[in-house]
Amino acid sequence: MSAVTAKSNSVVDRLAPFVIVVVIVTMAYVSYIQPQLTQFLRDRNDVTTLDVRVRTLQDVITRASGQKAPDEKPALAAFEERVSADDKVADVVEFMAKAAVESTPKERLRALSVETGDTLGVDRGAGAGGRASSGSGSDQIDPRVGLFPVPVRYTPVTVSFESTYEAIASFVGKIRNLPTTVEIRSATLTRGVPLMKIELTVWVYQRVGAAVDQPVGPFAPGPAPGIPPGIPTVPRVAQVAGAEGLDR
Repeated sequence: MSAVTAKSNSVVDRLAPFVIVVVIVTMAYVSYIQPQLTQFLRDRNDVTTLDVRVRTLQDVITRASGQKAPDEKPALAAFEERVSADDKVADVVEFMAKAAVESTPKERLRALSVETGDTLGVDRGAGAGGRASSGSGSDQIDPRVGLFPVPVRYTPVTVSFESTYEAIASFVGKIRNLPTTVEIRSATLTRGVPLMKIELTVWVYQRVGAAVDQPVGPFAPGPAPGIPPGIPTVPRVAQVAGAEGLDR
């Protein structure tokens, strides 16, 4: 063995412990320290974000602390005025069909249809975001309705027809003043040639009793409406045949 080879082996023997230590430290950093550091930085960012939100909420509470609580009686009176106690579904169907006809030239109105579904009660036990008696997750009502301790029910009404874009815009503008409060559930506008199609679904609300004596608010438990699902109603389908030739 030459002197150079012996010297190289001696250097390797001396450096081997240090190389092993470096490998162990690197593996420990990659497998344990780095994930912990990454999680720490992520948690710190979350804490910073939450801290900003807490300070914002504290400022809102501070500003609102000196304000008077809203008077519930006028709000309840306005609700009872706007949500009819009578069944207005037939009136809404007639109103929407008439609005479609009046908004559209005869030769530009096609396939006008107004259909309604079964009347459903609202489970007020679910809180402010009441749910329809059917129990479907898609039946979540507008949470603002649940703020009032008044039993309600609703009937879906769907109107669809084909016409020009201008006529559809005019139709939407005409249905603002309906006989009772409605909630727009969906509106679909399909582009076609030469006409466009609109399909609009609303829920027609109806009061079915007087307000109960309980606090009004988002955390107030609502009374059970006592209305079984699928209540039979007046004829709920109004198919307008030959709408192209309707006289206005």
